[in-house]
Amino acid sequence: MEEIQITQVEFPPTKDKPEIVRKPKTSRSQQQSASIPEKGHKKPDGGMK
Repeated sequence: MEEIQITQVEFPPTKDKPEIVRKPKTSRSQQQSASIPEKGHKKPDGGMK
């Protein structure tokens, strides 16, 4: 019975994990892509941030 409980508990966190990892991944890729081609001067500023 304990094995079933562990699987059920892992289900909810697994769904939230991909959503959280996806949000930051897209934001980081978009910011880096827009920061580099948009303005070369802001390159050091965005990297340090």
